[in-house]
Amino acid sequence: MSISPEPKPTPRRVWPRVVLVVSLALNLLFVGLILGAVARHGGPDGRRGPPSIGAALYRALPQEDRKELRDESHSLRDHKQRAERDLAALQQVAATLRATPFDAQALSGMVNRDLDQRRGELAAMQAAWLKKIEQMSDAERRAYADRLLDGFTQREDGWFKRDRD
Repeated sequence: MSISPEPKPTPRRVWPRVVLVVSLALNLLFVGLILGAVARHGGPDGRRGPPSIGAALYRALPQEDRKELRDESHSLRDHKQRAERDLAALQQVAATLRATPFDAQALSGMVNRDLDQRRGELAAMQAAWLKKIEQMSDAERRAYADRLLDGFTQREDGWFKRDRD
């Protein structure tokens, strides 16, 4: 009897995994876009969820104050620098997703750094909003509070109307 050599194991191909990860990412992106559109524009019955408190506080401001806050928000962020930073972060995330063995802690740290960055931007906007409120007279603040509550109560479903400015 002759002993036949064991067959060589076939090399594992990387591209099916990459295609799978990319496909999954695109599917999640698509689902996120659909859910975002439904949340923003309402479902088939036209209903939408409640706005965040921050959105309600912003929408109740006079239009000129909203414009100033938007302008200040844009001046706080360098969009080109942010795009470069986001691309570098996404490249790190992709490398971490591809790594074997997978390091969930490293990925969590990357996502948390992004969350901290966004939290910082929101804190800056909150400070700018509070500064606007502090500059209001007592009568302006009362009118603001009235608009805030009116925005909630003037619709049948109790949610703010979407601003068109």
